[in-house]
Amino acid sequence: MTTLLPPADLADVVGPVLRPGDPGWREEIAGFNLAYTPTPAVVVGATSTADVAAAVRYAASVGKRIAVQATGHGLMSDLHDTVLISTRRMTAVAVDPAARTARVAAGVRWRAVIDAAAEHGLAPLSGSSSQVGVVGYTTGGGLGPLCRRYGFAADQVTRFTIVTADGAVREVLAESADPDDVDLFWAVRGGKGSFGIVTELEFGLVPVTTFHGGAIFFAGEDAPAVLHAWREWAPTLPEDTTTSVALLRLPTAP
Repeated sequence: MTTLLPPADLADVVGPVLRPGDPGWREEIAGFNLAYTPTPAVVVGATSTADVAAAVRYAASVGKRIAVQATGHGLMSDLHDTVLISTRRMTAVAVDPAARTARVAAGVRWRAVIDAAAEHGLAPLSGSSSQVGVVGYTTGGGLGPLCRRYGFAADQVTRFTIVTADGAVREVLAESADPDDVDLFWAVRGGKGSFGIVTELEFGLVPVTTFHGGAIFFAGEDAPAVLHAWREWAPTLPEDTTTSVALLRLPTAP
């Protein structure tokens, strides 16, 4: 049975609601990945979970697809004719050093969590770039520099707040008596499906006081030799060391 939603509008949204041509439109839709130019029908600059829920209900009532973006690192299409929900204004970060946990809002980047946790000798399982968004990275699994010792970032999630497709807000815990919550908790952590929009995330921190990192660059024509050598070398490393290879096409710049 199909349930028809009543018409909804965006009057209750606290953040900006912009349409093509409005002042600030280009800045609001801009993302890190410049391969695509977003062309949504409307962009909602969410400031809270309530704003996100209102935008979801509006999209459902007008029959529009929904897209969500914090930093735009994961942008994979032009988002044509969607309702784009921008969460970049949702930047709350809280660290509990006793419990070794952090709770962040949807627009937080890893840099803010790293700085807040470092004061207590703790660290998140972030990726190699501190400018990537926490929620998108973690719900995608999250394989970072500390993964061989501590696993995926998704493994550390303890609870989250999510707005589901009907515009409802749900609090989902790692331990729940509701089997639907158990399934949803599993699916959101790396499932890569459209299960809803995570607006808050709570996850564990790990004890790290010192970290060494860096990169070595080789010419492109040396890639075969480098990859063969790396394949032999990587398995000899201890669990506290993580290594990766990237093949880059760089611009002609100094």
